[in-house]
Order: sequence, then C-alpha cells, then structure tokens
Amino acid sequence: MIHYAITDVHGRLDLLEEAYDVIVGHAAGRPARIVFLGDAIDRGPDSKGVIDRLIAGAGRPNFGEQVNLLGNHEALMIKALGGEEREARSWLSNGGIQTLLSYQPGIEATARSAASLKIPARHWDWLASLIYIYETDTHIFVHAGIPPGVTAATAMQTVEGRRQLIWIRNTFLDVTYDFGKHVVHGHSPVGLVDFTPDPPFRTNLDSGAVYGGPMTIGVCPPGVAGPPQRIRVGGG
Repeated sequence: MIHYAITDVHGRLDLLEEAYDVIVGHAAGRPARIVFLGDAIDRGPDSKGVIDRLIAGAGRPNFGEQVNLLGNHEALMIKALGGEEREARSWLSNGGIQTLLSYQPGIEATARSAASLKIPARHWDWLASLIYIYETDTHIFVHAGIPPGVTAATAMQTVEGRRQLIWIRNTFLDVTYDFGKHVVHGHSPVGLVDFTPDPPFRTNLDSGAVYGGPMTIGVCPPGVAGPPQRIRVGGG
C-alpha cells in the first residue's frame, strides 16, 4: 500500500482539494492510504471546509480508511470549545479567529464567543478521533516530532510526552537521532521556495502553505524505507 502524507493545511481548502486530485491520480488505482499529519485549522480562510474535506477522504475504492493525526492547533481548539475563556483566548491568539469566522461569518471574535461556539457533531467526532502517531513497517508519522532519546511508544505514556509529539521543535529538529524508522512530520514551516535539507532520519513536509508556499505531499511506496518522495501542490 502506498502511503501519502499531507500536513498543516491551515484552512487552505483550495490547496487541499488540489492535493487530493494529485494523490488520486498518482495512485492510479493502486492500494493507497492518506495520512494527515495535523493542523487542518486556523490562520487560513476555510477551516470548516477543510475538516469536511478530510472527513470525506479520497472517496475511491483503492484507498483505505484515511488516518488523521492530532496537531497542536486541533488540541488548542478542543480545549477552547466549551472550556474556559482563558483557553479560548489562547486559541484565538494562535489563528483561531479565522476558524471561528469560518463557522460563524461576521461573529465578533471574543473569548466568550469562541468558548461557546457550536460546531457540527461530525466535526466533534472527527476531533475526538484524532491520534498522535501512525506507524508502518518503514515510517513513523507524527505532527511535530519525537523527543530524542525515547521511542514514540514511550512518549505516548506521559502527558508531557504526548504534548511534545504535537509541539516539539528545536530539541527534535536540531539533533541527529535514529528512531529506528524514518520520521515524517510537519509543524515547523520550511523555506517557501526551496526545500530545506533534512537530516537522514526525518522529513519535514510543512512547506508553509498558509504563508504562500506550496503544499507538500509525501509519497511512501510500500516497503521502501527512508525519505518519502515529495510532490508540490500550488505555491509560488
């Protein structure tokens, strides 16, 4: 089965639609699965539409059930909705205003309106279904990265370890560490024109789509270890 990874859509439904078209065409009827690495929402114009599209998936019989991972922005949204206004303020200050407006255009973006936002039940179900890590025989898929010196399974055993899976940056990006499988991640936008070289143990697919860069699709053919092939969609 071919695995296709996409990440950090951040409300760019236009690029996500294009990415699905490219993926379906590239698979050409072969068994395939899409792994979404998190951060569907915030900053961009249509977070609501992006979640609807991710729920729909590829919609082709050769594609297995789509895997959707938790990003730090989904975690912020989950805490904000129906929570304390302090949590809602944190979400709004991290791009949640655009998500709020995608659900209720014209609403005044305040902590109170964010905390009381009503979203469709299917969106709550999708948020509740998000997982931290997905593994194949050759790759580990995660939103932000893995704390060096521990396994992904070990990180999952503590609250702080799970937090780092969706938030970690420099302590993961700045070291060379072999996790046993190639790590495919997003979360940390790289150069908008040329790909920033990655060390041999990981590949960052966040190419800054919400900031005008392309959306990057990672292609992991069955049984092939190491860095995924990369396909650009949109951008300058």
